[in-house]
Amino acid sequence: MWSDQPSAPGFIQQIISRCGLTSAGIDLQAVPWLIQSQDDAESLIDLLLDPARKIPLFVITTPEASPDVPLINTTTLARATVGIARVVVLPAAFTWALTERLGKRLSVFGGGARAYLPGFAEDADPYGGHKLFLADRISTSDAAADAAQQFQHIAASESLRRLHLDHDVLSFATIRSLRLDTERGRLEEEGAAPTALLAAAELKIAALQDDLQRASAMEQWLLDEQAIAEDRARTAETQLSAASYRVRQLLDQIKSRGENPDTNITLPYTWDEFADWCEHNLVGRVILTPRARREVREPEYRDVKTAARCLLWLANDYLEKRLSGGDGDLRVSLEGGIQNDRCGADSFKTDWRGRTVDVGWHIKNGGNTRDPTRCLRIYYFWDEADQQVVVASMPAHIPSNAS
Repeated sequence: MWSDQPSAPGFIQQIISRCGLTSAGIDLQAVPWLIQSQDDAESLIDLLLDPARKIPLFVITTPEASPDVPLINTTTLARATVGIARVVVLPAAFTWALTERLGKRLSVFGGGARAYLPGFAEDADPYGGHKLFLADRISTSDAAADAAQQFQHIAASESLRRLHLDHDVLSFATIRSLRLDTERGRLEEEGAAPTALLAAAELKIAALQDDLQRASAMEQWLLDEQAIAEDRARTAETQLSAASYRVRQLLDQIKSRGENPDTNITLPYTWDEFADWCEHNLVGRVILTPRARREVREPEYRDVKTAARCLLWLANDYLEKRLSGGDGDLRVSLEGGIQNDRCGADSFKTDWRGRTVDVGWHIKNGGNTRDPTRCLRIYYFWDEADQQVVVASMPAHIPSNAS
């Protein structure tokens, strides 16, 4: 369990209850926002995708078996995070709206809960900080309480990271300093005695000393939080590498028995299931970038199974050659009319996990067609750090100056 939980002070709740406050179109309330209609669900989606949003939205769904009772105590969570987050209760009857718009990997349903941070978009990385709690992870009271406390930490961390003192909000020190300066100016205008002016100056000095102590304490707290965050990041990277290595170990064991690990894989029939199919079957071998995940939702290219078979080639033949020391220079034919070749003039750069990489290879079908329903292009690169193939864009042709 977490300790020393951050929580909004009582006077914030009083201000909101008496005056009402908003943040980029979001009503700040100390009670959860209950989605009660399709219009409410659409409004929620609009807020989730609003680039101007500055606070997290904590979407807590209800289980289908208990459609009126979320697993997390949303009333307590709403009070604790009022002003720096908004708690939303999404009944089971309306979760389909999120899934239809965002896809399964970015939505939340079945009694689960998710933190949608500012900057969330339809092509967001599902592992990029928008923390998800599946229903089975918060099914007990202790687990639900722990999840709520993690949401409180997320709200506090986001408020410190995104809202800057004396820019987005006025600090207590700034307000106190202005008040003391105003008081001293009033005394000077009224011709107050030197003793009164001296007392005012001493108050200002004492306030500055207090501000310095507070700043030192805040600096130490931020350093401690940074150290914790870096430790978590290292742990997550280690776990990810270990998981990928274990996946490859299991695949090698299957192959050593003369079996094909992908023999029983069912190819996707529609683009709606394509991203999830990749996630479930190609984990540790091939991954889609957020851009590629967005592009495979409703592309014009029709042959879903051919695209899937191409990714299986990347996950097997290409991956094995890279892991055995090859440089990836593989100009080969995959199947009738499908080639793996350099991009040439169609090469481009893309951002991947904090760095810029060159995308210089693609899988393409033959001919010089530009009919988007028949033209297949899968642009990819090799991620040396994670030892996997990254699909940067698919399945459409990317126009270039030479196109």
